[in-house]
Amino acid sequence: MPYPAKSLTPEAGPAQWFGAELRHHRIQKRLSQEELGRRVYVSAATIGKIEKAERRCSRELAISLDGVLNTGGVLARACSLLDHQPDKPAHETDTKPRAAVDDTTVMIGSQTLPQSSAAVDEFSEFGRRMSCSVMPIAVLEQLELDVERLAESYMTTPRPVRQRRLQQARNFAFTEIERNRTPRQLRRLHRAAAQLCGLEAHSLMDGGYVAEAALVVATGWICGKECGDRDVAAWLKGVQSLIAYWAGDNRTAMSMAAYGASLTRDGSVAVRLPSLLARAAAACGDASTTYTALSQAEAARERIDGAQDGRRGMFDFPAAKEATYAGTSLLALGDGHTTKAVAFSQRAIELYTAPAVSITASMSVPDVLAARLDLATAHLRVGELDGAAEQIMHVMAADAENRTASIRKRAGRLTMTLLNSPYADATIAKRLSELLRQLTVTPAAQNGRTT
Repeated sequence: MPYPAKSLTPEAGPAQWFGAELRHHRIQKRLSQEELGRRVYVSAATIGKIEKAERRCSRELAISLDGVLNTGGVLARACSLLDHQPDKPAHETDTKPRAAVDDTTVMIGSQTLPQSSAAVDEFSEFGRRMSCSVMPIAVLEQLELDVERLAESYMTTPRPVRQRRLQQARNFAFTEIERNRTPRQLRRLHRAAAQLCGLEAHSLMDGGYVAEAALVVATGWICGKECGDRDVAAWLKGVQSLIAYWAGDNRTAMSMAAYGASLTRDGSVAVRLPSLLARAAAACGDASTTYTALSQAEAARERIDGAQDGRRGMFDFPAAKEATYAGTSLLALGDGHTTKAVAFSQRAIELYTAPAVSITASMSVPDVLAARLDLATAHLRVGELDGAAEQIMHVMAADAENRTASIRKRAGRLTMTLLNSPYADATIAKRLSELLRQLTVTPAAQNGRTT
């Protein structure tokens, strides 16, 4: 029996059908309304009202439900029915026989109209829909400017404020997409929505919300495929690779980065993807892939005209960031690569703290902290406790709000390295271990990035 709930009558209308379909898939997955609501961030009451056709489901929620229930997109596709067809309660279903219709009439709902009149009405309705579907160009351009502004100010905006602004802009983009805009506007709206989802996923990762970030960026990927912009699609794959890496799934991180790298050849995103691939490959112990990817990143950097390619903030991948990734990658390969790792980490710190880029440095504190922790790890490997202590003290001096989830994980890894080293019982090692434990504590508020 396809619909276990006898109280629902799918034939009564689209909302009744949608509710029955939702309940069917939920029961198939053995989820309660409360559990399903928790996974898509709505209340159990909301799920119940949608199942009973007492509330319409938004397309955004339908996409989330499809993802959790693994329906293959059935619910999202069904949302168009909810927007264009009214529902009738089961007891009001029309059972009266209809009048005969001949060749001179056409059916519109339950009415018959002469063809000439029907044609006029159809064209009139089409004209109204078209006029409503065109967004004022100034509004669309403002949305695109907002995306750029949010990306540029990302690193200097407190995480709760940043999260709220991203959600507001993303919801606006989703709403406009649902209003059946013209094809050209839809491409631009999908592009903005994809970028906003990627930024929001970054923000969630900074707070340590890995599963939520994965869901948000998956929705962004759907929008990214619709916009036809390969650079945006590649950037989103980079976000997915980043999430997988910090979730400990290095093979998936490699796969995502490799696929993203195949989508684009030029610009900072073409440097970002091989760098992500190198870091994930190094975590898997694959030295060959690591060095090949680092060479690809360097070659892509040389093709960029100037320090940047017009992208700013979170859409940029500066040379300092590339050096940080290279240092982390080589450090992960083991002792035989430590000298090169030190050189790259030192280069990253120099680039971030140079007077000529002081503004950029102030916007990239978590990146600097990441490079310093990598450098501390390298110093520890060669027995230079004083050098490690110097870098750890620099990290301790930074504001706690810059300790993103990735910084805390780096500090945790360094703590384990220190405790397993020959110097674990030394007084300075014990002091450093205590400082590193403080770095792993989640601060009350965060402002940084996942690096």
